[in-house]
Amino acid sequence: MATASTSAETNDDNSTEEKIVNNAANKEQDPLKLAYYCTKIRDQTKVVLELKGGEPPEPDGKKTPLRIQCVIDISYSMEEPYGNDDISKLDKMKMFSQLLVEFLSDDDILGIVTFGTDAWITLPPTHMTAKGKLQAKFAIDNIISRGTTNLSAGLLGGIEMFLESNELQLDGTLIQTDYRDTIILFSDGLANKGIKDANKLIPAMRRRLDKVGRELDIEDYDVTISAFSTGGYIPELLFQVGQSFSSDAFYFLDDDTDLEVAMMKPVLMRESSVASGIKVHLKALNGVTFQVDESTNEFRVQSYEDDDADDNQILEYFIHDISPNMERHVIVVLDLPEGHEKTLKGKDVMKIEVRFRDKEMARKRMRGTVSYSKVPLNEDETSEKALLKVGQQESRNEAYKALRKSTDTLTRRARPKASRDIEEGIVEIQSLCEHIGDLLTSEDSENDLLQYAKPLITNLEYCIKFLRDPHIAEEDAWCKMTSMSSAIIRESPAAGGTFAEGADLFLPSIIEEKIRDLRSRLVSLYESRGLSPVQLKFYERTLEQLKDRIEILNND
Repeated sequence: MATASTSAETNDDNSTEEKIVNNAANKEQDPLKLAYYCTKIRDQTKVVLELKGGEPPEPDGKKTPLRIQCVIDISYSMEEPYGNDDISKLDKMKMFSQLLVEFLSDDDILGIVTFGTDAWITLPPTHMTAKGKLQAKFAIDNIISRGTTNLSAGLLGGIEMFLESNELQLDGTLIQTDYRDTIILFSDGLANKGIKDANKLIPAMRRRLDKVGRELDIEDYDVTISAFSTGGYIPELLFQVGQSFSSDAFYFLDDDTDLEVAMMKPVLMRESSVASGIKVHLKALNGVTFQVDESTNEFRVQSYEDDDADDNQILEYFIHDISPNMERHVIVVLDLPEGHEKTLKGKDVMKIEVRFRDKEMARKRMRGTVSYSKVPLNEDETSEKALLKVGQQESRNEAYKALRKSTDTLTRRARPKASRDIEEGIVEIQSLCEHIGDLLTSEDSENDLLQYAKPLITNLEYCIKFLRDPHIAEEDAWCKMTSMSSAIIRESPAAGGTFAEGADLFLPSIIEEKIRDLRSRLVSLYESRGLSPVQLKFYERTLEQLKDRIEILNND
């Protein structure tokens, strides 16, 4: 077990960064950075925790291999065209699978489980050597549609496959290594066979994961499940599964999304992640408590480590992984005890512990404390940096709340009210920015706040536009806004076409650069299979747009 301690670096009166100090003589780049910002805003004492992935590792550096199970719907509806393309959804899935095969390395493992009325092992777990890739491509080419939609059979079977790959050999040698285990899940319709209730399916999946973990003898075994769906229905079950077993957004593939590249995003995020299995344990100290209902709910998990502590003294969060330079934020609201000016002087108000695995799956730990001296007692005492940080993160939260309120309204077929919900969210963000802006003393800080809020507002305005478009079905509007809201609250990239043009959010530059290469590979794949000129032109145009965007980012 690799060990690490932390050192605290104070930036200003209300914020601190915690950094890993490795015991080894050759100290590597910190895979994960922790900072916190203490604020007093609108009569609430808040601490904003920021986790940020370190710099990308060297290209020739060690990496933990991937072990991927694709769980793919092959029900008869998959024979229908994808959007306006004269190519079926099933054939698009095959092209994604071929692209994935080309991307993976020798020591990566790929398996494919398909499901219709039942589930079938289409490709047993296979190392992606040259021989393995030939086997995979042959299996993919021979996938045919059959049956209805037994989502649960596919998922439970896919989880079980991680046991099958544990004894795989590479070039005759038994491999004993850690893997990043992930499932890429796709379905185009409602589950109509098997377990159809999320409240039953998710516990069944957890039991199956526990079984796999025990048999693999892996403590805290975890599989990331990224869920993809097309439109035409409200995929509530698929959404719940994806949100319960990953820290990704829910991926909605509308008619204009390049499905193959979009489905590679979670693969790229797993492959490039610098920290995984991230547990954030927070404990309020010395009579301080958390306002649990007012604190961040996303990623929160039940804590069992402090049985003697009250429920409002402990908060715990779990984040599956973080890519280089990606940020994740948690806001906790503190209740200070009566007379705290005297009773807390010289004491700490909160203890922070973060545990995770680095890119080589070595265990790491960071610890820190928030002292009472860091906590401002009024807005005027809050530092510039802390004000900016809380303003940005609360703007993001307001955008999320507006989207979730609107999608809830949309399920009641109240489309005009759903638009008004979004409009009210825009007003809330503008009001918040105005309030924080009045407290900021630097023009640069105020501009940074407005620049952060601008794409959030642009995307909300985009939602109003398609909510008012009678040609866009309510089911598709629900899917797009649900995908957008999950991306915003999780600070994670979504499938292409989710955000307004020019207002994409949360896509790390390292992922964007790899997508450029994948698009080139995809064009070659389609050319080799006689793609129609119209479709080929679409992918070439998309590739050029991405090149332009990367050039702009590099210039910035």
